[in-house]
Amino acid sequence: YVLANDVYKKLAPHNSVHSFYRVLCSGRLCASMESTEQTLRTILAAAKSHHVDASNCLTFARACMTVGEIFAQRGGQNEQVRAVFRLGKGIMKKHPDSPEKMMVCISLARDLRQQGELEGGIELVESVLRKLELSPQSISQFANEIQYLEWKELAFQLYIDEKKYANAYQHAAIVLTDTTHSNNPNVWFLKGQIHGRENRLEAAMSMYERALQLDPSFVDASLAREELERRLCQPMHMFEEPPTQLLCPITQEVMDFPVMAADGHTYERDAIQEYFSRNESVVRSPVTNQALPSLELIPNHAIRSMVREWQEVRNIK
Repeated sequence: YVLANDVYKKLAPHNSVHSFYRVLCSGRLCASMESTEQTLRTILAAAKSHHVDASNCLTFARACMTVGEIFAQRGGQNEQVRAVFRLGKGIMKKHPDSPEKMMVCISLARDLRQQGELEGGIELVESVLRKLELSPQSISQFANEIQYLEWKELAFQLYIDEKKYANAYQHAAIVLTDTTHSNNPNVWFLKGQIHGRENRLEAAMSMYERALQLDPSFVDASLAREELERRLCQPMHMFEEPPTQLLCPITQEVMDFPVMAADGHTYERDAIQEYFSRNESVVRSPVTNQALPSLELIPNHAIRSMVREWQEVRNIK
């Protein structure tokens, strides 16, 4: 680290932006948090004291992303880590559109999501998707169709985290309705991720199985399937917090009288009836934002039994 820092000091007067990247990467070899914090301070000072323009901002953004990841792994304070990622996000706005910029933006969006900076992550991924959706040629210019679907799935996850369900399912619909890549295991995996987040566990399992049929060595799909198997076998009393499938999408509270609407989602009866009464013209799903073919509500006895089981165990404890 001392050697790398000495090199940085010699190169910095010549405004060599790569020296900043070298010194932060040396942080990977540092055993102490003190050294990692020094790396953090170095890259922040470099970004603030030197002119950042289109010629070097991509390197600066990568530097912020790398040091933020290192600092988070070493147990750094969340606010300091977030500050680094926010700096990287701001720097990226100066870079002209390119495939490389798209990849860095998506990586930063994932990092911001891990740090709970959901609005920043959404802003980045939406900026990328808007560029790709300008014209049919934009996807091939900046990425490929599979990457586009991956980034749609990321947008879905970010909006679900932010509890903006209508936005989330607009992105999810693009992935779930894709039929042109039926031989690509990655697409089936993405569909499984969406179904799993919606607590459609059997559907998610089917998607992961399909991905593994196409590629038996697909590690992510294999791990996701194993995790799903544990969830399916886990008794309700093992959950300290209520599982998400017991929560109403409208109230975000455990349901007492769960009913299934025409969109296939389950809601608290009073909450969905009140929602219907406020929307007298075309009634749209609170989750998917698609028009509902009917207002029929069917009691979901399976979910109600799960709610009762979970409540009974919690009361006993």
